Amino acid sequence: MKNKGNERKTILIVCEGTNTEPDYFSRLQKAMDIASKYHITPEEKQQTSDYIIQLAKEDKSRFYHLKIESDKTIPKEKIEKNPHSSRTKNKTFESNDDKLFEELYGTFYNTKFKVIFDKKDAQPARYVKNAFLKEYQDCAYDELWAVFDKNGHTAHKEAYELAQQKINEKAVNIAFSSRSFEYWILLHFERINFTFEKSACKEGKKEVNCGIENNLHQNDCTKPNNQIKCIVGYIRKNTPLTKYAKSNKNEELNTLMTYLLDEKYLLSAFENASWLRFQMNKLFPSTPIYELNPYTNVDILVKSILGVTKKYVWTELGHEISIAGMGKVKVILNSSNQLEFIVKKINFNPHGTKIYLKNQERKITKLQVIETFDMITESNKFTIQIPQLHEKQDFCIEFGNEILLIEL
Repeated sequence: MKNKGNERKTILIVCEGTNTEPDYFSRLQKAMDIASKYHITPEEKQQTSDYIIQLAKEDKSRFYHLKIESDKTIPKEKIEKNPHSSRTKNKTFESNDDKLFEELYGTFYNTKFKVIFDKKDAQPARYVKNAFLKEYQDCAYDELWAVFDKNGHTAHKEAYELAQQKINEKAVNIAFSSRSFEYWILLHFERINFTFEKSACKEGKKEVNCGIENNLHQNDCTKPNNQIKCIVGYIRKNTPLTKYAKSNKNEELNTLMTYLLDEKYLLSAFENASWLRFQMNKLFPSTPIYELNPYTNVDILVKSILGVTKKYVWTELGHEISIAGMGKVKVILNSSNQLEFIVKKINFNPHGTKIYLKNQERKITKLQVIETFDMITESNKFTIQIPQLHEKQDFCIEFGNEILLIEL
């Protein structure tokens, strides 16, 4: 779909459930709609954030319009044949009928997916399938996304394989979280790499309500001497979201989104999600994404929705990495206990490069830099005196739309 003028582009999001994910993306859409107005009432401002309002002031057309389809609300009406298709017209297919996929993808469908879609716990593959069906029906979306998690599902591998197919020259992007979508929420408040066993602890179908104040249940996994098992309990115990639930009431949902849309927490989530993928790739370089725990890339979808172009690139001391506009970059600790930032690009212009330390509260300390040029290696070298550190800090080099980060 081609856009005219400042018309907002559209993202189709097919997600599971009727609570957490649809609530989150619906509230994100509402905040964007409010921010795009010329005049915002005090009541409306409470439903968005200064950060999103600032994004809208810079360019409100950067925001996407979201079409959110829950797995439980996918319509079952007939899908008319796309009139722009070169295939035979006047055919109709039920939206829950696999004949359409058989026609669209032929041998690939028959060999890979003929029995997959009927499996009760194979929702991930069905989310991808439904994203294709909606685009086939509407021919109206700039991006297609399926949002699902690891929790209690199978057919993750098949979902990733199917997503590589294309319709109207578009593949389906996947926003995957493990153990559950709540890991993305947790990363707004903490940089953590912990393997949770469950999304929420239950006895039968009833939730134990781990982490709730004065909870007397002996199986509350957040109690002293108990082993932490669930993400929801950990969120209640260790973040401001003390009343978090998978099906939040309206008031609690407002509180939740007030935190999640706040610039401090949202930028931390972007950084922490990127950090987590760096850590997991380092530990398990050959493991498929859908087998990792923990993991999330929901930040990529959220950044796309908000038109955020900043890219967070994590590395370690001594590792060489390529940064757009800078070439190959390496940061080392020299014999004088100083950081050396080496750029292997002869004509590199450091103008506009920001070099600083940042603590967990996002307080920034600018650093003094001495620039030299190494004739032997033909590299720009920047020597940086690091002050004595009394807490964990990130060393940051910001150039253009990329930020290189190293934990110190």
